[in-house]
Order: sequence, then structure tokens, then C-alpha cells
Amino acid sequence: VSKDKPTLSVQPGPMVALGGSVTLHCHLPSAYDVFLLSKGAELALPAGSIQGGQGKFLLSPATRAHGGTYRCYGSVNTSLHEWSAPSNLLELMVTGVYKKPQLSAVQGPSGAPQHMTTLQCRSEMWFDLFLLSQEGSANVTQRLRSQYKRGFFQANFTLNASEQARGATYRCYGSLSSFPLLWSDPSEPLRLSGRGSAAWNSYKVNMLRLSLAGVILLILLGFLVEAWLSRRDPRGAVERPPALPDGDRVL
Repeated sequence: VSKDKPTLSVQPGPMVALGGSVTLHCHLPSAYDVFLLSKGAELALPAGSIQGGQGKFLLSPATRAHGGTYRCYGSVNTSLHEWSAPSNLLELMVTGVYKKPQLSAVQGPSGAPQHMTTLQCRSEMWFDLFLLSQEGSANVTQRLRSQYKRGFFQANFTLNASEQARGATYRCYGSLSSFPLLWSDPSEPLRLSGRGSAAWNSYKVNMLRLSLAGVILLILLGFLVEAWLSRRDPRGAVERPPALPDGDRVL
């Protein structure tokens, strides 16, 4: 076994939709001209193309079977009995296996700083794992176990100030711990405005709407009371007899 250790990477990223395609790259010094890719404990396939010490493995179209952990190895044609050390472990996640969850900004826990943003991913479908991903980033932002509340499986992702990119867009996914590399369709995108906490802004907007609704209700109630009073039948009221002149008073 050679002491050289290859580097395994994936383009465009570690998440691929069902039917999509990704390319795994195995990098080693240029002396290597044979590359193999393994998935789990199984030898997967030889490189489809080799150039300058790099083997490329195209996975297309992506199926559920492509979700898993990969390593690659390198060797030379003249000495195929000697292989490099295994590369770093790479996780490939396949999305689109289940229905998409919902992503929304919610008010954070009581006492939480206003600069913190809480994003809630939830679904009526049973998911015990949720994943939050920022569009344009190759890395998974957060991964949490779900909780069941009020008819939904859900998880609350908290973003601190350093994690909140101005104008960043997020999506979330659901999965099962028994198949942790198979994920749902992505949620609808949620874009952060970059003007403070999205959850706090949403909370303030909702409170303003409730306040306006309360004022309008009071105004309408006032109009109804005034209309009711103006339409009362005066004959229904108890009338006092007119005062008698002084000469007609009974002594």
C-alpha cells in the first residue's frame, strides 16, 4: 500500500436530485493512472476518465442506490497489486425521495437575542431528521432530529449573526435515520432580508396586523351601537306625565 492518500471531492455538490448527475473527482500525484471508487464496503467502478493524476467518476442518472459514503484509491498500470491509502470519506445525499416539508421563520425561544433567527422546518409526514441548507453553499448548514408537536414533525434551526448572510436563501429537507442519505424534495425557498431577525420581523408584522384588526373591530362596534341607539322606538321608553300648572295642583 502506498503512503499517498488521494483527495475525493464532488461537483457540483454533495446533494443530487433523483435523475440528476454528479461527478466525483479523485486527486493524486500525476504518476497515478488507475483509479477506483468504492461505496461503503463495496468496490464501485473504475474511473471513467483520467487526466493529470485525477480520476473522474460520473454518476448519472442518480438513483436511490447512489446515496451513500464513498472513498477512492489510486494505482499505476505497471503495479496494480499496490494501491494508495484510502481517500477521505465523502457522503453523497440523494434528494427527491419523499415529499417536501415546509420552511418558515418563527419567533425564537423566550429571551433569545433579537439578532438570532429561528427557521422552522416541519411536515405532516414522519421524518425523524431535518436538514437546513443555504443555497450557493456546498456545505450542509445544520442537521437536527425532529420533534412531534401539534400534528407535525418539526425542527427549529437557530442562526446566529455570523451565519446570517445578507439576502441568503435557505431550504430544508426531511429524512429517516434508517436511510440518512436519502432526503425529501427541498422545501420552498426562504430568503432572509438581512435586516435583523426574519423571525422577529415576522412577529412584529403579525402583531401590527392584530393591532390594526382590533382597532377596526372597535370602530365597527361603535358604529353598530350608535346605529342601534338611533333606531330605538321612542314609544318604548317610559314617559313622565307633564307637570301640572300651579292652579291645577291637588292639595
